[in-house]
Amino acid sequence: MQETRANRFRFLVVFLCLLECLSITGVIFGWASVVYVLKAEGFFLDLCNVTLGGNGANAGGTIVTCDERDLQFSILFAVAFSAQALGAFMIGRLQMAAGNRVARVAVSLIFLSGCYIVAFTSLDSPWLLYPGLSLAGTGAIATIMLCSQTSVLFRRAAPIVVGIMNGAADSCTGLQFLVKMSYEAGISRQSIYLFMGSLALLTLPCTFLLIPRGHLERPPSADHKDTGREEHGAVEYKGEYRRCFMEW
Repeated sequence: MQETRANRFRFLVVFLCLLECLSITGVIFGWASVVYVLKAEGFFLDLCNVTLGGNGANAGGTIVTCDERDLQFSILFAVAFSAQALGAFMIGRLQMAAGNRVARVAVSLIFLSGCYIVAFTSLDSPWLLYPGLSLAGTGAIATIMLCSQTSVLFRRAAPIVVGIMNGAADSCTGLQFLVKMSYEAGISRQSIYLFMGSLALLTLPCTFLLIPRGHLERPPSADHKDTGREEHGAVEYKGEYRRCFMEW
């Protein structure tokens, strides 16, 4: 009976983390759809010397593009991608030092802040796209990282769980395609990104109800012996990580 409950708990945690990856990790992976919406909104349109119609398009209804504008979006992508890599490193340090709950709450707030900044960015302040997409991308990549750690709950299927989480994150480009279709259907960019930011609430059940406050631990094997020496070694192991973080 106890083993059955443990199995249900593990699969429930993985399922909820899979929903998180499917929902909020496609901000950077679906870059083509993001650029389409931003171009249709008219961001960086002043870099192109053309005669304009409405909503960032020329008289024929085609979205205006030029080398200078494409370069600006390429720089935006490079900055956001680099920021999310650095942010994931910092979240990893935070998770080792403070545990899962603090790290997951921080990631949720980072993603929420990024989406809300993008939602309220206007054509008069396009520079806000840089911190907005950087924060949203950092929250997305850190979500993949934290959700992949649930693989330690499985002794033999751990690589499969990691593969499923990363596959879900890669397939999340479809979410950005839905964002593009929603925008073409008449839903405003602000409403879309406010909704995307609210998806960060999906992390709350795992954060406060299922995943331990500290660190996930691999289940013991059948021949595992719980000795005081092993327990003392585990304490020293975690303490060493905390000490390295503070010294860093």
